[in-house]
Amino acid sequence: MSRLVRVIFPGMAVLAMALASGGAAKADQVGSLTLSGSTSCGTTSGCPDASYNFDVGSNSASLTITILNDGQTLSSSNNEIGSVDLGIGTGSITWTGLSVTGPDGSWTAGAGPVSNAGCQGTSSTFVCAQSGDNSGSGESLTVGDSYTWTWTWSGPAIDPTSLSDVHVGANYNPANGLIISEDVAVPEPSSFALLGLGLLGLACLVRRRVAA
Repeated sequence: MSRLVRVIFPGMAVLAMALASGGAAKADQVGSLTLSGSTSCGTTSGCPDASYNFDVGSNSASLTITILNDGQTLSSSNNEIGSVDLGIGTGSITWTGLSVTGPDGSWTAGAGPVSNAGCQGTSSTFVCAQSGDNSGSGESLTVGDSYTWTWTWSGPAIDPTSLSDVHVGANYNPANGLIISEDVAVPEPSSFALLGLGLLGLACLVRRRVAA
């Protein structure tokens, strides 16, 4: 038994310390959201059934939208997307060197939440991407396909672990005003630290009992 403890204890201790110090590493925040049926637009219907997955780092962020292959049929009122956004900060941020790459077509980076007029604002906690002139000729959508937007910026660097939630926005067929605007809760760094301390305490307890 003592040999087993000598093998397990160091591993548990290292894992615990890594988890406890995870907040300092400023790891990316990732999360997902699925909207369908009567709440495909968040609180109303009309948007495509879709999943929204994001990854937020200190100087980059990405959003992937997958149009669910759940038997739905897209119509002329929801088969295009004109703009998307991620709300990833607090207060007012003036982004420098902000750029975006998106699916097929021309996308322009901006700040502010999406609207029927595209990306609104120049100083905001939002990063936004707008297709063309946002007048209804956005990215054509296909059931089962995924579409990814990736933003990068030179400043300011943000701390993803300080975020309590990330806002996800998308404007389908801009002329029709089908917009999702949802906040997605993300794990608090303190919860990882508590888990790490708990594992460390458990390892100490096991070692003490075996030694007795």
